[in-house]
Amino acid sequence: MNNESNLDSAALLQELIIPTSWGKRLVAYLLDVIFFYILIAILVGGLLIAAATLFDYDVETFDTFIETPIGSLLDKILTALCLSIYFILFELTIQRTPAKVLLRLRIVNEEGLPLSSKQIIQRNFSRLIPFEGVSYIAANPRGLHDKFSDSYVIDDSEFYQKLLKQVQHKEEEEEQ
Repeated sequence: MNNESNLDSAALLQELIIPTSWGKRLVAYLLDVIFFYILIAILVGGLLIAAATLFDYDVETFDTFIETPIGSLLDKILTALCLSIYFILFELTIQRTPAKVLLRLRIVNEEGLPLSSKQIIQRNFSRLIPFEGVSYIAANPRGLHDKFSDSYVIDDSEFYQKLLKQVQHKEEEEEQ
């Protein structure tokens, strides 16, 4: 009976994998980009102020470099990589980004369980594919980075959380 209960919980967990709406995912992404740029402004601003103070560095030299074609390209590449690192660090540590926490969203694998480290890294570097954002235009909004990592973004309900804990607890018992 205990095994049947575990199977029922696991099956029910998989039933709860219903991708959240396209609009909610868009809002989460935009919020994360805002949070990212605030973080970058604080870090880069602090570094530029420190460099200007300690090394008598002219901040206008940095602005002039960014305005060149090479500087602009380098800025875009570094921003994309840093944004990927932002997503990876949050997803590795708390399994979701600050915007997903605010909007009560969760990233899960095909079994409804948290992603592995490999899936998280694969998911976030897949975002760098050109025009990846267009892949959301569908009735069932699932981006290429979700498909490549076998992941889903779902609404994080209290029922889901309780069921997830139950399934994880039973898996731990079986391992012992």
